[in-house]
Parts: sequence; structure tokens; C-alpha cells
Amino acid sequence: MIERNKITISFLPHDNDLWEFIQNKKETCNLSEYIRSLIREDVNHDTSFIAEETIVEKILQLLQQNGSIINNKDSDTVNHQVQTIEEMKNTINNLF
Repeated sequence: MIERNKITISFLPHDNDLWEFIQNKKETCNLSEYIRSLIREDVNHDTSFIAEETIVEKILQLLQQNGSIINNKDSDTVNHQVQTIEEMKNTINNLF
């Protein structure tokens, strides 16, 4: 006999859109296989690190566009900017 691990998930009352999607999905495919494939995709692609790094980069880009970070080719200013950007990255990462 094959032993199968089982897990139960719950949908909150305001998850109507998810519930409807799942109901439609199970009509067209094996729901267990679908969920396993989603989990497997997350396991194979560590998206959390990429997402965090992307978020930090986007925030820095916005700060630069808003003039909080000034672009200048002077080497002293560039060194100061690199240090400032690293400090900003650390601050942003500490916020999350």
C-alpha cells in the first residue's frame, strides 16, 4: 500500500476569488498535481531572494529619479554615492 502525505488548506471568507479559481481549475486538471507543481516551481527557483533584491533596487531607482541620489562623475562624489547607496540598501533591508 502506498502511503500518501496529506495536508488541508483553508480559504478565508474574503478569498472568494481564490475559491472560484480553484473550483474552475479542478474541472480542467488534477488539483493535487497543480498545487505540487506550483510548490515544486518555488522550490526550484528561490524567488524570495530575487524579489527582495529587486525591491531594494527599485526603491533605489525611485530615490535616484526623485533627486535623493545625485548623479555626478566626480570620483569623491561617486565614492560617497556608493557608500550612501550601500547604507540605503542596509536601511531598506532592515525595514523588512
